[in-house]
Amino acid sequence: MRWLRRSPPRMSASAMRVVLGCLSLCWAVAGGADLYRSVDEDGVTVYSQSPPASGDAIRLRPPSGPSQAEAEAARERLRRQLEAEQDAHEDAAMAVEQAGEAAGRERQQAACEAARQNRATLEGIGARMLRTPDGELKLLSEEERAALLRETRDQIELLCH
Repeated sequence: MRWLRRSPPRMSASAMRVVLGCLSLCWAVAGGADLYRSVDEDGVTVYSQSPPASGDAIRLRPPSGPSQAEAEAARERLRRQLEAEQDAHEDAAMAVEQAGEAAGRERQQAACEAARQNRATLEGIGARMLRTPDGELKLLSEEERAALLRETRDQIELLCH
């Protein structure tokens, strides 16, 4: 909280003149008025909207803006740049979408192949033991085997088209 007790830095008189001169220059340029620069008898550069009485002043002219053709060309360049950026964004989004679709197809193909292997296992075991996903061996009844076969065929129908 020590910084709250500090007084703000003070600006010297010459720095204040420079700032005021720049502000008046900006004001005059923005307003489109004439602006004059002169040096007074103390050697200080003065900017004003009217020439001094001595007549020793340089008339400053604000820079002219771009021509109509230059402005139109700049607008066209900006339009083309925006279109190119939008196209690049759309291309990147499409690439992400296609990559996601390809990964989804690969997962579906892997699941289809696993379902087919499960069906082959269930059809071939008969009254033998089946190893469950947790690694245990289980003797399936004919009803359990038939229910698993139905479920596996449904998965194959759903996943393998």
